[in-house]
Amino acid sequence: MTSTPNRRTVVLGAFGVATAAGLFELPEPAIAAEDPELARRFKDLSENGNSTCSAKFTDSIATMPAMARIKGSCCSPMELKRYGEQVRGLAKYRAIPMIPDDPYDIAAATAQQMLPYYDLKLTGDEQKAYD
Repeated sequence: MTSTPNRRTVVLGAFGVATAAGLFELPEPAIAAEDPELARRFKDLSENGNSTCSAKFTDSIATMPAMARIKGSCCSPMELKRYGEQVRGLAKYRAIPMIPDDPYDIAAATAQQMLPYYDLKLTGDEQKAYD
């Protein structure tokens, strides 16, 4: 005996398939529950950032006090999932002092040390690797 599926069965079935296929991302509350410290830092940095994408801000880095912090995203809103991926991705480079633990919370002194690299010309192979 077969029956015609009703609307509820179709909707729940579609939701189940989409979830199993990974079409829905982990919601931010789930990420926050998984790593509350990361979520706390994200909230602070995304709401209290001080960086902008302007030339004026870039020029101001050279004169910032060394202990000042460059916080938040300059060009677009931060996303919790992506923030977590970036912080975890940088963990493997902790032995390199110039690479920050958090890409959205950087000491001005570190940024000042990196400024000369901003205008560095890359070879063709280096540019391909960078892109």
